[in-house]
Amino acid sequence: MKSISSIVEETLLKKKVKKSSKAKESDESELEFKILFDIDYSKSFKKSKSIFIKKYILDILALSLGNVRRASAIANIDRRHMHRLLNEHHVNPQENRQDPLKFSNYLNNNFRNIVDDKIEEMNISGKKLQNIYSNLHDLTLMIANNHDNPATFKEAIDIFEKNFIEKALLENDFDMKKTSKFLKISTRTLYRKIKELNISSS
Repeated sequence: MKSISSIVEETLLKKKVKKSSKAKESDESELEFKILFDIDYSKSFKKSKSIFIKKYILDILALSLGNVRRASAIANIDRRHMHRLLNEHHVNPQENRQDPLKFSNYLNNNFRNIVDDKIEEMNISGKKLQNIYSNLHDLTLMIANNHDNPATFKEAIDIFEKNFIEKALLENDFDMKKTSKFLKISTRTLYRKIKELNISSS
């Protein structure tokens, strides 16, 4: 699985966004919701992980319409664990008890900022920029089609840790001591995570 940011980048690197036929509302309602990931690298490993977990919880609650039992099943954790996460991250499931959101609207509302940031980072301009924004609906569908089904809690944490550690290793020239200090974890823990997450250390 990839983070939403990396999928956006891969999509934007294409010469142009392919224009697909307009999806009918009935087709959109049948599309299975996809949890997409964004990682804040500007904060510490611990803080960013906490933000990531809260975002994950909010996403699966939105998918579950605030139903904790259903959200726990998606995350593949027991309800006691889910309630502990809700308390730790100050999330009220009642706020997500609402009518189902239209798939394309949910993506546009939640991930437009990620697309904006990635476009700025990649310095995209001119006709290509106009083409991307004029086809933002198609872009969100393309992103969703390139993503797996909603991830379990463990899978989501693995995605976060792998992406964050890989970036930390790169920024610290793959120096294990510097990287572990940067992440504020022991070198032994870093080696263990590299092995468990199948991360290249060179």
